[in-house]
Amino acid sequence: MFLIDQIGMLVGYHRTNGLWEGPERIAPGFMPGGHVTATLALNTAQQPNLMVVAVDEAGRVQALRREEFDWVPRPIEQVPLPPGAPVSLALAADGLHLSAVTRGGAWVDWSPVPGGFVPSEIGSGFPVGAPVVLLSHETHLHGFCTDAAGRLAAASRFNGVWRLSLFVPEFKFAPRLVSRRVVPNNPLPPVMVQFDNRFTEELLVVLVEGGAQEATDSGSKEFKIAPGRSVAQRLNRDAGAVLEEAWQVPTPDGTWVENVKRTALLPQSLYRVTVAASRTTYRYRDRRKQPGPLKNFDMKSPVSLGVFRLPPGAALNEGDMVDVYREAVSQHNTGAAIDIPRP
Repeated sequence: MFLIDQIGMLVGYHRTNGLWEGPERIAPGFMPGGHVTATLALNTAQQPNLMVVAVDEAGRVQALRREEFDWVPRPIEQVPLPPGAPVSLALAADGLHLSAVTRGGAWVDWSPVPGGFVPSEIGSGFPVGAPVVLLSHETHLHGFCTDAAGRLAAASRFNGVWRLSLFVPEFKFAPRLVSRRVVPNNPLPPVMVQFDNRFTEELLVVLVEGGAQEATDSGSKEFKIAPGRSVAQRLNRDAGAVLEEAWQVPTPDGTWVENVKRTALLPQSLYRVTVAASRTTYRYRDRRKQPGPLKNFDMKSPVSLGVFRLPPGAALNEGDMVDVYREAVSQHNTGAAIDIPRP
C-alpha cells in the first residue's frame, strides 16, 4: 500500500503474517494526499518489480522502481502536470505505459523507450488533471477520459499510433473526428484585488495559480497580513475558451459532409488560496530561582485555517475585497492547507 503523508513524503506499507508494517520512506517532495499509482512491471532481466508513480510538487511525473532494498527513479521526458494529479498505468506488449492530462488540457501517453519514457499526445480539450483509465487488451492499449465538454472519450493504440473517438449522441451515424482544438476567448485584463485580515492574528496567505485550459503554473505568491490590515495583489483572469471540432459525418446515401461543432468552455478559477494563522506553538519559560543561560522564548508556526478558490473569469472584478479569514474557515477544510511552507 502506498500513499503521500501530511509532510509530502511518499511512503509504503506492506503486510506480513496478517500485520501491516511501515511506513517505509520512499521519496519526499509530493503533495500531501496526492494521487499515487502502483503496479508490477518487468525489469531489464524480465523479472517483476514494483513501480510507483506520482506527480510531485513541481508537476513532474516521478516513477520509482523497487530494486533490491532501494527505490530507483526512472528517467521520464517531462510534460508539466498539476501537482498531485492522477496518473494511470498499464502494461502493453512494448512495456509499461503512463497516462495523464497536462496543465494545458492535453491527454498524454508516456511510452517506454530504452532507459526511460517519452510522451505523445492522444488528444486535446480535456479538463486539467482529469482522471484517466488506461487498460491493456492483448497487444493493444485502450484509454478512457472525460473531455472538457463532459463527453466520454475513448482512445485505442494500434501499431504505436493512438486513435481518439468521442461518444457524441447527437449524430445519427458514427462520424469521423478530423480535427479538435481549444480556441481561447479574448483575454480579460488583470485586476487588483484586496486581501483583508479582519481577524485578531497575523495570517499567512499563499496564492497558487493554475487551473484554466490555457493556463500555465507561474508559481505561487506568498504574503503575510497583519490584523486589521490588507494586501493588494494584481491577478490574472481566465476568459474561457471554445472547443472546436471538425467531423466527417456520413449521410444515408453514403456521402460524407463536414460538420464543425463548437462548444463553449466556461472560465475557470485561476487561483487557489491557502490560509494559515501564525500562532505560538511552543513556549519556553525558565521558572527556576536561578535561570540558566537559555532565555525565555516563543516559537510561532503556521496553523492551517483552510483553502478556497477565487471566483472565475469576470466574476473577479477590479477592487474586489476578500475577507481571507472568513472565506478560509467557512470551507471547513483545515487539513487541505497543503501549500503552507513547513516550519
